[in-house]
Amino acid sequence: MISLLGFDNVKYIGEDILIENNSQLVSLFSLSGIKRIHGNLHLTNNENLLSLFGLDNVEVIEGNVWFNNLISLNSFRGLESLKEIGKSADFNTLMQVESMDGLDSLTTVGNSLSLFAMPLLNDLNGLNQLKHVGRSLHLLLLESLSSLIGLNGLESIGETFEIKENVGLKSLDGLSSLQKIGVLNVTQNDFLINIDALSSVTDTVDNIVIKSNKVLSSIDGLENAIFGEHLLGLRIHNNPFLSNCSLENVCDFLNDQSNLHTIYNNTGGCESRASILNRCGLSNVEDKLVDSSDIYPNPVLDEIYFNENLQGTLSIFDSKGELKFRSNNTPSKIDLGFLSSGIYFIKVDSDHNLLTKKFIKL
Repeated sequence: MISLLGFDNVKYIGEDILIENNSQLVSLFSLSGIKRIHGNLHLTNNENLLSLFGLDNVEVIEGNVWFNNLISLNSFRGLESLKEIGKSADFNTLMQVESMDGLDSLTTVGNSLSLFAMPLLNDLNGLNQLKHVGRSLHLLLLESLSSLIGLNGLESIGETFEIKENVGLKSLDGLSSLQKIGVLNVTQNDFLINIDALSSVTDTVDNIVIKSNKVLSSIDGLENAIFGEHLLGLRIHNNPFLSNCSLENVCDFLNDQSNLHTIYNNTGGCESRASILNRCGLSNVEDKLVDSSDIYPNPVLDEIYFNENLQGTLSIFDSKGELKFRSNNTPSKIDLGFLSSGIYFIKVDSDHNLLTKKFIKL
């Protein structure tokens, strides 16, 4: 298919627009009469599609928007009238797009917004009017993005805010209006220096993951977030330069040993729960290695045994920091048949000690 001639007088689409696998299609000009799409808009594998002009009058798309593998598309211009996406928007493998210009009227995405594998995207200008993302915002593999400028109007993300594997990202500047996040996941952003721009977040956060950010040195920016009773966990690990974690809300959360946390392989005052609490001035908790006679056998095939001297909350993590087992009291033994073979860590957290032991599951 070379063009969409014949659709010039269409003003209303009751279901979906699916335009897929048309290697010769270069434009959408004949769709300019459409103002509302009640279903989905899918543009996928149209390798020579150059622009979105023709969608100029679309104001609302009630379903999903999927723009995938449009390798010649260089901007979102042509969508200037779009105000609302009812469900999710997935912009994936758009190799020539450098900014979000063209989405200047978009205020709401009802479900999730995903920007994935857009190597030339260097800013988010064009999303300045976006205020609400109902479920999740995912920013992944955006190699040229250095900040989040362009999201200045964003106020809330209903569930997950994922910022992952953006090798050029240096700061989160651009989030000055953001107040609510359900889950924060900041992972493997090699040049991310700080997360200060999150200081506007003042609502309850349900889960926090900060891991494998090579030069991040502080979690300043989270100081105003509320760690409510439903916080599922605080996971901060494998950030080799991260030394400052002693925010008041973090200190209060960790001071209750029943709260779920995974903290290791950072540095200085952020190496463990104990080091953070000591920096907070709340406790004299010490990190210690568990004696080999207290946990045995190692390696273990099925059942692992614990000396009665070990008292406290016991947790087992895999080598990636994922929690596999947790008990508020140290049992005398655990059947590890539910674990696959590999390397694991046992942590026993008491009032004054954080005990750690690595073991091998056969």
